[in-house]
Amino acid sequence: MPELPEVETVCRDLAAEKLTATIEKATVKWPNILHNISPDKFKKQIKETKFLEIKRRGKYIHIVLDNQMHLFIHLRMTGRVAINLDHSKPNKHEHVVLYFNDGRSLRYHDTRKFGKWSLTKNPEEVIGHLGVEPLEKEFTLTVLKDLLLNSSRQIKPFLLDQTKIAGIGNIYADESLFFAGIHPESITAKIPEDNIKRLHQGIKKVLRQGLKNMGTTLGSSETNFYSVAKRKGRNKEKLLVFRRETQNCFNCETIIKKLVVAQRGTHICENCQTLFS
Repeated sequence: MPELPEVETVCRDLAAEKLTATIEKATVKWPNILHNISPDKFKKQIKETKFLEIKRRGKYIHIVLDNQMHLFIHLRMTGRVAINLDHSKPNKHEHVVLYFNDGRSLRYHDTRKFGKWSLTKNPEEVIGHLGVEPLEKEFTLTVLKDLLLNSSRQIKPFLLDQTKIAGIGNIYADESLFFAGIHPESITAKIPEDNIKRLHQGIKKVLRQGLKNMGTTLGSSETNFYSVAKRKGRNKEKLLVFRRETQNCFNCETIIKKLVVAQRGTHICENCQTLFS
């Protein structure tokens, strides 16, 4: 699933396209993609609008329209956004298409159809539940300490909880915990202050690294992450534990193991990461 660096990369790519033309029409081939609106109402409300701003909140692409509406796109597992230079017929995996009056079109491609589009006047309906943004100044060490000390969960599912910290998924949670020397089954309230400090640093470090490398693409199939410009993310080569099971730890040469924590595949070095419970 695209996480903060991947979604931010998509937003920056979309902004670089300078999509200032008017939307002539929209097509919706798979109605379940729409979260809070019918296909007919969606097509009516988005017609004759323009993009004013493209930004990100958590794992959501947030597009502000000139009719006081807000379009949110959540890519989920296999969603991708592309810009075509024509109004050609959508292929079988392009489930929503926006046609602009400059001849271009925005296409939402989703092989597994898990993604969601929302159109609303009230952004809080969609993103009001999200927690702090980890790359913003509001995400201080004190904020992280308070979040952890007021919880008694395992740290891995805590990091994946979007109501606590928005934008972290499986890849960057594993990488952050490795940087901090914390076993993913550790209980949040039991983690020592020094490790919390390293976790705060690690979250920022691995997310910024992922963003610098334009996201993480783990394979070559069409279900993997690709940017709007159809580029693969380059961050795979920077991963220290994620998807490296059976390989040696870069720090101590212990074999990286894969566990299941809170029903999620989780990668650790048992020598470098301490269990706090």
